[in-house]
Amino acid sequence: MITVFQKKILLVLFLVLFILSVSAENPFFCSSNSQCSDGNPNTIDLCMRAGQSNSGCTNLSCNPVCSSNADCDDGDTSTTDICAGIGRCTAICSHVLSATYNNGICEEYENSCTVPNDCEPCYEKFSGCGEKACIGESCRNTISLGCCGNNICETKEDFSNCSEDCKPRVLAIEILNDFSARKFFRGDTLIFSVRITADGILVNDADIVVKGFFGELKLFNDGKHNDGTGFDAIYSNEYLIPKETEKGSYNIELIVNFANAKNSVNKTLFVDPVVELNDISIPNEVFLGGEINLKFRTRKESINVPAKVLFTTKLAGTDTIFFSESLQSDEEGLVNYSYRTSFIDSAGKWILTVKAEDANGNIGIKDYEINVKNPSATSFLNLSLKSDLNKSYFRGQKIDFNLFVSDELGVGITGAEIFALISGKKVLFKDENSGVYSYSLEIPFELPEGKNTILLQAKKQSEGKFFSGSKELIFDVNSVKLDVEIISPFNRSVDIGENMLLRLRITYPDGKPAVTGNYLPIHLNGKDTNLLFVGDGFFEKNYSVKEEDMPLIKLDLNSSDLYGNSIMFNSEINVLGVSWLFYLKEYALQIAAGIILILLVFLLTFSFYFKSKTRKGVNSRKEEILAEIKSVQKQYFTDGTLDKKSYDSSMVKLETELKEINNSLKNRK
Repeated sequence: MITVFQKKILLVLFLVLFILSVSAENPFFCSSNSQCSDGNPNTIDLCMRAGQSNSGCTNLSCNPVCSSNADCDDGDTSTTDICAGIGRCTAICSHVLSATYNNGICEEYENSCTVPNDCEPCYEKFSGCGEKACIGESCRNTISLGCCGNNICETKEDFSNCSEDCKPRVLAIEILNDFSARKFFRGDTLIFSVRITADGILVNDADIVVKGFFGELKLFNDGKHNDGTGFDAIYSNEYLIPKETEKGSYNIELIVNFANAKNSVNKTLFVDPVVELNDISIPNEVFLGGEINLKFRTRKESINVPAKVLFTTKLAGTDTIFFSESLQSDEEGLVNYSYRTSFIDSAGKWILTVKAEDANGNIGIKDYEINVKNPSATSFLNLSLKSDLNKSYFRGQKIDFNLFVSDELGVGITGAEIFALISGKKVLFKDENSGVYSYSLEIPFELPEGKNTILLQAKKQSEGKFFSGSKELIFDVNSVKLDVEIISPFNRSVDIGENMLLRLRITYPDGKPAVTGNYLPIHLNGKDTNLLFVGDGFFEKNYSVKEEDMPLIKLDLNSSDLYGNSIMFNSEINVLGVSWLFYLKEYALQIAAGIILILLVFLLTFSFYFKSKTRKGVNSRKEEILAEIKSVQKQYFTDGTLDKKSYDSSMVKLETELKEINNSLKNRK
């Protein structure tokens, strides 16, 4: 027999092994140890409380004395071999005399763990994870195996299915957009996006913050912060890099807390607020009196961005600034600029400094060297029109310029650049050879009315010699009358009560939409009103035609566009008759009363007709029942063909229906 001291040693050994290596499956019903195999030869597979509703599997990595009664065979036929405390590391062999085994009497040397059939079974489930079970041959209060809440994180238990026993061991952070792999500009949106797992399981309720130069930013998993769908274990948020952020590298710390577990990761963010100057076209040299033509794009990581551009030019080695000009690039970042040098400027190496800054404070600065030379000679060009201009023109009218450019000897000059500024736009003349240059100008409708001056300029540079000349063209510009078209009503006729859509289109003589304000004043039958601008030269208004508009609606339009071109128009719309809508509006109450009266007459007539038809039908049925009663009486009293029982049954049925008909006829009077 095992001594008490040995039992205590076994109990301590059980607790140590249990805490270190017990692995419990999630509870499920089992009836034998074979159902609990985990495929591991180094574990003992046991079915706890086999066949019971709270049964479950346990896979023990300890080495108990026995795991079944067969393991305790001592070869003595006079004893029954028992594995007491089966299913636990403290199981031991016990040998009970066969003569007293299962005799229904709990002998002195028997107990509930060795002979449960004779003694009271050792099992009782307490609240939580407590139970009474066999520890070797002793029946004791202990903890349940495979129970969530026993303070032991067993195999196949984790924080997601048993947070009472298990805490996350490995908290992993997966950065979904590695912001450290690129540089950022001021005004860029920095998106933090991570996926969190704990012990390989996706986590949806972690607490995540990002710390950096911006302070502290919380990440969310709600589907509202660039984090995909809500509760998908992806946490995200964004931060707009301010325009005052200095260039440099910044440490970013991402901190995750979940179920008393913590992890963090550090990344570096690079801010490089530089506007790039690309597609640059700048001459290497130029002669005094010539032009420095500049062209380039302002970009940010090969993406065009609009920027403010400051040009400053000075002679190398001096502080003399020849010009300083500030421009705004277009939406595509394109910059075009020309600077004409003067003969009084100093020749030599000029340093052109270009500074570009976008709306977010990203800046780019670059210096360019231009060799400015003194021309060996300067000659003037003569410009003359081959045909004289008229004294005045109308806006939209075309002028064909044919310009002859010659030198001091009257020889035509080819290859020159001839240009003029018209309405703020630079236009170039076409070289037709032999010194003739042409351009076809359609006078813009926005060109100011009255006297206008166009300055023609010619220049050419060849082998260090510079040619230049200019000519002024003066002529008067007259405003024009715009075209007005009635779009609706289409057939120029309406009826009283009709809701008329008055729709006009106003265009210039060349068909282009007029440039006006949002409203256009008009007179309708002497009353002032406004048409609303709806785009592309269209103006419209809804107007309800009234009786006083008979027989004509007169339209009078006397206005102008934004450039003073006149909009004058007179027309008429015929009012032919009266729309049914007019009667509906004018006599709405009378019409409604008439309809109600007609409905009442109809209902009364229908009711009378229905009652008449119904009464006639009921009387007809009454006559049929009376005839049937006479027939039944004849069969019973005279012919004797009907027995008493059938007679009584038929009479009760017929008389009941006759009574109902009489009551119905009485109620209809």
